[in-house]
Amino acid sequence: MNTATGFPYQWTEETDLPPYLRVRAEGLPLKEAIWSGWGYLRKYRRGKWTAPVEEMAYFAEQARLMRAFSTTPPDGARLALVGDLMWLRDSWGTFLTPEVRMYLNGYDAVVGNLETPISRRFPVPRLWPDYFSYNSDPQLVTSFRRDSGASTFSALATANNHSLDRGDEGLADTLAFLDAQGIPHSGARGHSDDRPWVAFDACGIRVGFYATCWGLNNPDAVKRSRHHLEILHGLVPTPKLPVDLGRIRAVLDDMARAGIEFRIVSLHWGHEFEFYPCPLHMQVGREIIRAGADVLMGTHPHVIQPLEVCFVNGYDQQLSHWNLPATQPQSGCLLNDGTGVPRKGLIVYSLGNFATAMFFLHCRVGLILGLHLQRNGLAGRVDWHAPEVQLVINLRRDPQSGSRRLRLLDSFLRECDRRRDPVRKLRSLARFLEQHLLGDPHTEG
Repeated sequence: MNTATGFPYQWTEETDLPPYLRVRAEGLPLKEAIWSGWGYLRKYRRGKWTAPVEEMAYFAEQARLMRAFSTTPPDGARLALVGDLMWLRDSWGTFLTPEVRMYLNGYDAVVGNLETPISRRFPVPRLWPDYFSYNSDPQLVTSFRRDSGASTFSALATANNHSLDRGDEGLADTLAFLDAQGIPHSGARGHSDDRPWVAFDACGIRVGFYATCWGLNNPDAVKRSRHHLEILHGLVPTPKLPVDLGRIRAVLDDMARAGIEFRIVSLHWGHEFEFYPCPLHMQVGREIIRAGADVLMGTHPHVIQPLEVCFVNGYDQQLSHWNLPATQPQSGCLLNDGTGVPRKGLIVYSLGNFATAMFFLHCRVGLILGLHLQRNGLAGRVDWHAPEVQLVINLRRDPQSGSRRLRLLDSFLRECDRRRDPVRKLRSLARFLEQHLLGDPHTEG
């Protein structure tokens, strides 16, 4: 691990947090998790919006940097990242609106995290809110179609804490379903000799996709399973540094040998309902970028966390004219991977929920992050440009249809304007998230 000083290697602990905001259920034994249940529910209801002072200042500068990168996009492939596709309770065939489908289909490739089994041999639960053990209707995935009839999704992650909610049979059915849909997937395999990563083409660019996770809600399920689940051990309940990244390094090296030009690692990690990542996780994320990942896309917290750009092998020297603190040596996000080839990596700490029935508003807004990929002529590397932020809202009851709907947030807010519906909490959340991701446009300069 990096021995650098400063944030995120040193920080000031938050000392005035109420006990419920200190609850982190990931990796806890069942008995401990039960005792923390009331605090967990309070944290879910309220969310954790703060972080160490050094972290909040750091990500304010990173947000300004991301806004600076959001310039006119070049020609090339368009890639979209989305977060967790989860159990919806109902409206399986109608939840997806044409506006969201068309928006995603405007991208050449779309990747996300499938956080639910899809198995016809088990019932789809309907009764309990935020059901803790999932199984979903196939329409959760099949609703996303291109005009050609192919799936919108170029790849989906299957490594997360709900992978074995319906046991080996449910996981086998899920993988078979994705295969039948022609959707490449990574994270769980039926055979140990199957390749752990998948590849797809985006306008002539070969993209590799590998998914791993912190573990399962029931760790014993992994021991009993005949499947091979990709798990990055050491992340929970508190990261034990250094985390062994040998598996990820081997996968990224294998992608490079296979001629993959752009490498994505999907990592199900972090802590639920927290709007900022843990500094220890940030140290792990930087090492994954150093190992060769171009994008590290995070899922699991159920809320949107910030973005971080890491500059590798002197890429930042091209940006010295920007005069932003995040491009200066003291920023802490300057890395070296030993190859000498300049590049930049992007860490998306959490995309939030993409499709969900979760109850509270901050868990029902998710992120579609768009990137433009272009060959940069540097040793055949592909660079990403012009990040595009689009928020979605999972409406429990759409005012027009009366049913569950997935909408683009900006168009929904415009409708609220026409109806003179103030939706103050939603507008406040939208403003927070825009600054969270791209900074305040009125403070540039």
